[in-house]
Amino acid sequence: MIKLPQYSILVSALTLAGVGALQAQTVWDGGGVGNDWSTPENWVGDAIPGSGTSAQTTTGGVTIEVTTDVTAARFENQDGSGSLVTLDILSGSLTETVNTFAGRFANGSNTVINVSGGDIFGPNGGDIYGPDAGSSGSLVYNITSGGVYNYTRFRYGNTTVNLTGGVLNMAADGVTGTGISFQNGAALNMSGMGTFVFNVYGNGDNDLLTGGADVDLSGGIIGFKFDAGYTPQIGDSYDFLNTGMVVDGTGANIASSDVDGKYLITWDVSQWGTSAANPSSSKGVLTITDITAIPEPGTYALMVGMLFGGLAILLRRKALP
Repeated sequence: MIKLPQYSILVSALTLAGVGALQAQTVWDGGGVGNDWSTPENWVGDAIPGSGTSAQTTTGGVTIEVTTDVTAARFENQDGSGSLVTLDILSGSLTETVNTFAGRFANGSNTVINVSGGDIFGPNGGDIYGPDAGSSGSLVYNITSGGVYNYTRFRYGNTTVNLTGGVLNMAADGVTGTGISFQNGAALNMSGMGTFVFNVYGNGDNDLLTGGADVDLSGGIIGFKFDAGYTPQIGDSYDFLNTGMVVDGTGANIASSDVDGKYLITWDVSQWGTSAANPSSSKGVLTITDITAIPEPGTYALMVGMLFGGLAILLRRKALP
């Protein structure tokens, strides 16, 4: 069972002003001891970024480590020399407050973001663009533990997401009709215990995977989070793929429990993808054929307490003359 962390989304005035607003920059200079984001001396002016400033690297060959909860308008790599910039999310979280369109990762920049114990939260409807299509440079997300939440789009063929553990939940909770997309050649590679999460808001109302190419979801785990206030029922059905998309896999990797651990689910996978070569059979539709509510741990404790209480009363009665 995979638990999604509880969090609050920070919204800045810049977000409300719309995408494309310019943010002040706080530039990494690595002048402190170690590589920790939270060390003020590692930033020009000895002040760590905040919700209204972009955390920016202008020189390659550096590593930045997140070990506690930090916030910035967005993280940028503006070094175009091709030298590698590494961002390690080790613990805590990085919350980005401003939508992240093109220009966040400069052409010629090479960036690796390792999510290996902490989390990254984007703004509702946030986008991640790698270096422009056809340009040099690359953007790679390696998710092995922890998770990435709230973004709706990865774009450009220079962008790759390797999901081998942890969670990729690309749409904000409670935001219905949100499309999740890998576009313009952006790649998602799933394996191991990596979990790609669809949010479900009601019967026939759910996150939708979109994109310009076939998507391989045959590895890793396909998981689900049911929105608060919605109780799934037998017969409820969801279509998780945009028109014209197909998905490889037989459905063997579809989770039988939601990520919150509230339900055991049996799915009809007959309309799930079987092969990109046979798109007519790959509709991305799943229907619940059986569902059982999982009692909360407190309910188990109450049941055990009642059982032992009943046994104690029975033993006392037997002991009476």
